Amino acid sequence: MAVKEPHPRIYGIPLGSDYPREFVNGLIQRYVDRPPHELARINVIVNTSRMRSRLIEIFAEQKCMLLPKLHLIGDLGSLMHGSFPTNDTNTISEKFEFIRLVSGLLNAQPSFAPKSSLFSLSDSLQSLMNEIVEENVSAKSLMELNVQDQSGHWRNALEFLKIIFGYLDNQNGQIAASSLKDQTANLTEYWSRNPMLDSVYVLGSTGSRRPTLDLMAAVSQLSNGHIILPGFDFDAPQSMWSHLLSDRATEDHPQFRLAKVVETCGTDPTKVSNWANAPTDTDRSSLISLSLRPAPVTDSWMREGPKLRNLIQATDGITLVEAVSKRQEALAIALRLRQAVETGETATLITPDREISRYVSSIMARWEITPDDSAGIPLTLTPVGRFLRETANLLGSEVKISQIFAILQHPHCHNDDETRGEHLRLTRELELYLRRDGIVSPTTEVLADWAEKQSSDLVEQWCEWFSDCFIIPEKQSEQNFDIWLHTHVELSEKIANGSTYKSGDESRLWQGPSAQPIRRIIDRLSETSETALECDIRDYLSIFKGLLAKDSLRETNETHPRVLIWGTLEARVQGADLYILAGLNEGTWPETGDSDPWLNRQMRKGTGLRVPERKIGLSAHDYQQLICQKNVWITRSIRSNDAETVPSRWINRLMNLLNGLPEQNGPVALDNMRKRGAFWLALTDKIDNANCEGSIRSALRPAPCPPIEARPKTLAVTDVRTLIRDPYAIYAKHILRLRRLNPLNATPDARMRGTVVHEVLENYFREWPNIPADWRREKFMEILEDTLHNSVPWPSTQVFWRNRLDQVIDWLIDGEAERRKNAEPIGFEASGRLVIPELNFTIRAIADRVDQRSDGSFVIYDYKTGVAPTEKQQLYFDKQLYLLALVAEHSGFAKIEPNKVFNAAFVGLGNPAKIVNAPFEKESVEEAYRKLRQLIERYQDPDQGFTARRALFKSDDFSDYDHLSRYGEWDVSHPPKKERLQ
Repeated sequence: MAVKEPHPRIYGIPLGSDYPREFVNGLIQRYVDRPPHELARINVIVNTSRMRSRLIEIFAEQKCMLLPKLHLIGDLGSLMHGSFPTNDTNTISEKFEFIRLVSGLLNAQPSFAPKSSLFSLSDSLQSLMNEIVEENVSAKSLMELNVQDQSGHWRNALEFLKIIFGYLDNQNGQIAASSLKDQTANLTEYWSRNPMLDSVYVLGSTGSRRPTLDLMAAVSQLSNGHIILPGFDFDAPQSMWSHLLSDRATEDHPQFRLAKVVETCGTDPTKVSNWANAPTDTDRSSLISLSLRPAPVTDSWMREGPKLRNLIQATDGITLVEAVSKRQEALAIALRLRQAVETGETATLITPDREISRYVSSIMARWEITPDDSAGIPLTLTPVGRFLRETANLLGSEVKISQIFAILQHPHCHNDDETRGEHLRLTRELELYLRRDGIVSPTTEVLADWAEKQSSDLVEQWCEWFSDCFIIPEKQSEQNFDIWLHTHVELSEKIANGSTYKSGDESRLWQGPSAQPIRRIIDRLSETSETALECDIRDYLSIFKGLLAKDSLRETNETHPRVLIWGTLEARVQGADLYILAGLNEGTWPETGDSDPWLNRQMRKGTGLRVPERKIGLSAHDYQQLICQKNVWITRSIRSNDAETVPSRWINRLMNLLNGLPEQNGPVALDNMRKRGAFWLALTDKIDNANCEGSIRSALRPAPCPPIEARPKTLAVTDVRTLIRDPYAIYAKHILRLRRLNPLNATPDARMRGTVVHEVLENYFREWPNIPADWRREKFMEILEDTLHNSVPWPSTQVFWRNRLDQVIDWLIDGEAERRKNAEPIGFEASGRLVIPELNFTIRAIADRVDQRSDGSFVIYDYKTGVAPTEKQQLYFDKQLYLLALVAEHSGFAKIEPNKVFNAAFVGLGNPAKIVNAPFEKESVEEAYRKLRQLIERYQDPDQGFTARRALFKSDDFSDYDHLSRYGEWDVSHPPKKERLQ
């Protein structure tokens, strides 16, 4: 029997219900006694294609039933029998129109925003224009905005927006957003001329956009029109609805949009009927409804709170997980999803935080479970997307070696199954060659020298391919976007094809289904003449990456049908046994409102545009629907990125309400929610500590004792200091023969600065006799400029180092004049050896400078660009000057006969600059020689171990071999563990 229905026909489906299923159930109830073909005459307008697919699935479960006609809200032409011409605006063309406009603004007003924000600004401007068209905001409302008390930025933005309105007039309003608005207006007009005889239902929408609200109002006025509202709160009292419809209401309440829809359709929220009389958990929905009351009426907590009953039963299906970190939160979620797989439940993770969903997916991978992630992967993060982002950097003026090797090691580079292994081997050999020799740039000459040392049959054509792809002589400053795009794609295909590619074959870059979405975007860009936008490489990269980031790719591998990751939009239309609401912290859920660079909140409100509270209200509505499900998890992390987090306002309200109802066992109910979560958090601790019990223990402080024949027979002067402070480093460097690799990208570090300063001082002091006294400063600066130009390719570093040396030039010149009165230099960078025959050991040395006095004795100098060792450090640890003196007195330096050392000193160029003499008066050179022999003899004892970090200057000093000694599992307070090695 048909159900008698009121007019206007506005219904709600209660909180916690499966919205699409309840709609189908209610529809079947109404048509159970009618002929089957009448159901097929019904028109159902749905808000998303996912809703349409779900409805088809549910209808398919009903055997032998005709389906109603399903229409998407963005394509209403079928309701007018195709009489309305749809807007075929090319979104790519439209995007570039806005990019041109914003580019002109940034060129005219550079202070408005940095040029790097070109794409993000144009994207936000396009969204704003769409919103202006949708909300039917007139130019007059913008003109009347008073921004006198606003900053200059907002005044400039408003002036620019006024110009944009002229652009809209020239376009006749034909931008993408106008399509739905025009379709709605034309459909309303069509219905006024051609009355709709069949029933029309609008599903899933909350009327958050003006065109959808207008459509719902038009349908509600039809004699057979129906509006079915999702997640309607039937427990809300009249006072709450009255507040939401008053001028004092804010849009952050979950039921605000539904109240506006009902009001627009000409009725009262209290008259909304339950569509299918779906059963609801009244205890749960009443609790949640009360916790979310608008702030001005939360006094109702005092009045209505005591009326709540069965709070323990109402919260029985809610689990509260408060994890220490996001990682622990994700691990707890993954464990629950794993259990759902074992028990055959359908479980879904719902969160706006993509970091948590990626954490969970990576953890599930250890059990070979791939969740069905509705959001997919942004195209910029797909393998081909990452590859194209890397290759785009090659078009820039400054390409780092590390960027080249990141491309060479990418799976899509040289994507040939037969020669891929040899390509990786050659890549590794070239990288080691460049690192070992400290080569800054792989030129064709460097490549040729390296190739001569290789024995591979592929090396010749591989080097030719490398030169064509990575040694690009021409760099363009500005050119059309389509030329940049063509150059970029052509270069990327050449790199992907590799050295064995045969002309005419299909490019290896686009192989596989995951590459096709990106290829389609590039094809659309190539076919659009409007892409002829003049831009530089930075703008091209910003636009290209921004366009890719707009789309995503669904998981192409087989996913698990019962483990789902949804966004809030998908959660509205799908059903599951377990709902996990993750990331419930302020700033995440609800999200922090996106800052609009064009209109601030006050300006938006003055023009009638959407304010940030509306987005929060829609998120609150999603939360309210989901938490009223039968089995729900609420998860959050207490800390994120080393900072304390704030619980979501909705969770705070729920906990405060429960804590304030002790007579109804509210605190007990909250404690039970936490206990259920604590059980899973305890499981995460067990997983984290599972491998730390039993066989795997922390490493002990190592002190390896290698055999005598394996121990070094020669050390450099600087190695002796290392042997005293960190013997393990000598063991790793000279016995294991492990060397730290030089970085691929040369950086202006302390080592480079020391090399440059040594070169400047050596060249300058060699020229000293030929420099007139009044020209000494200018000559120093001349040598400094030449050295910086040849050795330091960073202009900012050149300026910094030049200024540092400029502060000590006068001190150096005055000091050199005094030094020349007593001695003359006889050696620069002089090399020498100290041989200890009875120990079969040799010390190698290089003296920065050796001066000779009139009596034949020596004065030895060593330049220090940093802080020179103090007197105490020289007595106990840093024996460099003593060892140089021993070499000078016993063996002599190259072309310098042995003689007595009068003095040795460090020339410290730090702040302040100073001379630090060797404390020969406290410890003689002979005494230092005796101690050196004792040190060498000690380490020629097979029981003497090379202790890690024996006496470093500071506890946080870094050693190149800390990872090898597993420092961190032990500390310097632990005794060393000797280990005899064979």
